[in-house]
Amino acid sequence: YRYPSRLLTLNDGPAMTRYLTDRQVAERYNVHRATPWRWAQAGHFPKPVQISPGTTRWKLEDIERHDQEREKEAAA
Repeated sequence: YRYPSRLLTLNDGPAMTRYLTDRQVAERYNVHRATPWRWAQAGHFPKPVQISPGTTRWKLEDIERHDQEREKEAAA
């Protein structure tokens, strides 16, 4: 997967945390941008975090961990 060039990165101490918008998450999974919100609300996807009022993003590390867990489940 090629990450979009407009990836939000915040310095959270020793490690940098990267965040994705709903559009970027939707592009990653080839779905409508409302779908990740529905998945998260249903408990099937990581919940987004509020960066500031009116700005909500998904942590890239949470999405990657979610993908790895799904791959393990599919392999079992």
